[in-house]
Amino acid sequence: MGIMSNELGSPSQSRKLEEQAQKLVDASSAGDIPHLEALLAGVQDFNRDPAHLPTDGFLLQTAAKQGHAECIRFLFERLPGCRARPNKRWDPLLPDGYSYADIPDKWHVYEDGVIHEAIGGKDPVGLFRVFFDCGMNPNVGLGYAGSPLAQAVSSNQLPLTEYLLSRGADPNGTYMSHSLLGVAARQSTDDVLRALVGHGALVAGSQALQQAAHYWRARTAETLLRHGADINEVFTREQYDDSMQLVRLPLGGALHFAVEDGMRGAGPAEQSDFVRFLLGRGARTDLVNDRGETPVQMAERLGKTSIVDVLNRGAWTRS
Repeated sequence: MGIMSNELGSPSQSRKLEEQAQKLVDASSAGDIPHLEALLAGVQDFNRDPAHLPTDGFLLQTAAKQGHAECIRFLFERLPGCRARPNKRWDPLLPDGYSYADIPDKWHVYEDGVIHEAIGGKDPVGLFRVFFDCGMNPNVGLGYAGSPLAQAVSSNQLPLTEYLLSRGADPNGTYMSHSLLGVAARQSTDDVLRALVGHGALVAGSQALQQAAHYWRARTAETLLRHGADINEVFTREQYDDSMQLVRLPLGGALHFAVEDGMRGAGPAEQSDFVRFLLGRGARTDLVNDRGETPVQMAERLGKTSIVDVLNRGAWTRS
């Protein structure tokens, strides 16, 4: 917290700094701005070696986890690592010569840590309001984590999802090779999915019905069908063939995914109900997957006799 100018002179001075360091962390956790201001002023002329003082990023992560939006705003203006990056205050510079791996475990910082702690913390909407006031792009990239919206959707956070969408986050983004609609379709409720659709997420081509079928989400599937999903869409996966040409491999329709998979903790009755739901909405039983199997043949291979019976009855009823 300040430019290095003085070296540690004695063991007692070292202990004093470590005590100050803990007070800084505690004040950040409590969101105590007046105390933080006094503490930061008291250490600004000392060595910023992370062996003795927490980095700017750790103080931000600590405050973000507890949802202290105004404390974050204060730290953005006060911490030198934040002031050095006026267009990216949420990602302050590490001390010169240090990488993330060099920081002691007790003051662990990590890439995009302030954003992640905000998303998982106590007031994500309040914190992102501060982030946006400081110039954050609503579609800021988070590497493998995708984007803030991807994380909000994957953790089923409706208020944060709605807020990010209202600030311009892209509802047609992706996360871990799935559309955000597909990620939302796994959830136990369809609220986040409906928020995405309401802000322009495209159902066609999203393969979200595949995920709804995978997790036996009847209400979600109904919402998708109401917004244009094709009950008989054949879902695909891209892969390279033997000649290294990129091809689309057919994985089957919603019935295949309903037969093969399901939500944790559910049993045959829930699976049968979902298969009946799909059949009642017009799902075909003659589509095939990458093995060339119909849903009945897949169920037979997997030994799901009750599902075989449901599928056969559904096919017989239509004939």
